[in-house]
Amino acid sequence: MDEKSLIRYSKGRCASCGTIMEVKEYHDLDRSRNPDITGVLMEEDFFMWECPQCGRRGHIAYPCWYFDPEEELGVALVPDIDSSTGAAALQGMNRNLEGLVQSNITRRAVGNFLALREQIAARYFGLDDRTVQLAKPLMIGQLQEEGKEVWNGYFVQILEDLGEEPLPGVLYLGSGEEEVDYSRPVYCYNVYLTDHTPMAVGVNEYAFQLCQELLDQSGAPPDDGRFHLYDLNWAIDFHNRRQQG
Repeated sequence: MDEKSLIRYSKGRCASCGTIMEVKEYHDLDRSRNPDITGVLMEEDFFMWECPQCGRRGHIAYPCWYFDPEEELGVALVPDIDSSTGAAALQGMNRNLEGLVQSNITRRAVGNFLALREQIAARYFGLDDRTVQLAKPLMIGQLQEEGKEVWNGYFVQILEDLGEEPLPGVLYLGSGEEEVDYSRPVYCYNVYLTDHTPMAVGVNEYAFQLCQELLDQSGAPPDDGRFHLYDLNWAIDFHNRRQQG
């Protein structure tokens, strides 16, 4: 990995004590040039900063572009963009694509590194990233019923070869016609509370496949090589429209 072309440095200010610190930014996130960058991105501390004075930690985000030609995945990180406010930004990004659109490339916009890492994980496990989003309101709704204040959640991995007992933090749904099979795969997420405390939660395979069926039944169009943004807000709107329709 050529760190000279990969790393830039900027200045940041701690929101707690005001200390000015140097922040390392990785910008050349192209696997064709830096094959090891995906492993770096998946490291837990990659998207975190820590104040050298007071020790406060937080997430970082800066504009950058991730591209994996083998997985045919491109992700633009636009800090704080979301599906409820980012329509104009997406239109501008797609105007810049005129003449360059490749229908075989999946292009996504995300608002932070957690969402970028989620896109990489979803691709690795062969999942439709829209289905990944649609499962989130199921888990978050359950946590809110327990009195927890939730910020967002991000897919991490699939656990297989499980035992016969339910795992803590997992939402198990079933058809009602047969008992829930706890040995089947679980789709794992980190859901962050409003104080950014992460909670390991998940849904069972039945719940995830139910979300996939809802997506298929919606007539959602296939990818067209343009930038799209699918996030928690999009998933909540999807479920609300389905209930109203």
